[in-house]
Amino acid sequence: LFGKRVLVTRARAQASKLTTALEALGADVREVPAIELTDPSDGYSAIDVAIAKLCDYQWLIFTSANGVERFFQRLEKAGKDARALGYAQVAAIGLATAEKLAAYGIRADVVPAVYRAEGILEALKGKLPPHANILIPRAEQAREILPEKLREEGYTVDVAPVYQTVTADADGAALAKELEAGGYDIVTFTSSSTVTNLVKILGTAAPLQHAKTACIGPVTAETARKNGIEPDIVAETYTIDGLVSAIQANI
Repeated sequence: LFGKRVLVTRARAQASKLTTALEALGADVREVPAIELTDPSDGYSAIDVAIAKLCDYQWLIFTSANGVERFFQRLEKAGKDARALGYAQVAAIGLATAEKLAAYGIRADVVPAVYRAEGILEALKGKLPPHANILIPRAEQAREILPEKLREEGYTVDVAPVYQTVTADADGAALAKELEAGGYDIVTFTSSSTVTNLVKILGTAAPLQHAKTACIGPVTAETARKNGIEPDIVAETYTIDGLVSAIQANI
């Protein structure tokens, strides 16, 4: 990737792994976060209620590493630690989520082969007891397919937001000019929220026609299409390493 200019749109706290990997391949990387992670709008009330009755849940499903980190911060604030999970089993969507759980001493019981909601539904087949109580700590704005499908199967599902994604403060007009002038070879998207919020910052998707776009997986790619962006690169493995490999293979 020597000489290629790459725009990284992840939240600043998360961008370093992607930036480091791209720079190691010779890319000239600029970070312009499209998103910031903030407290959920309910002030953590839903997750705090769930933590107070944690022993009632047979399964916890974590959909992101951010969800894991925020959940354990609230658990600690409640004066508890990983032992409070008791006999509950844990599912993680994605290796990064499973690795974050491991950092807190929790080995995920289920990590689906496909890193999206549909994958976890398939992986959980036959593993959930009848009428199981399930807790999903996650982003406030997220796809509803997972809780909806679980409820259709007769399970009780509590969705507790542990963070929300908001549009970052960035100079959209200046960035649009850079893109239109051919200032970037590649724009990376690591989640649906990076797509929608970058388009908000720019005011339109039009400036993105002047660079190749790379998406971490099919859900993010579909969001890009809904915003008028046809992705040039879509990672087959829905991880940062997978995204970097896909960029390297398609440039």
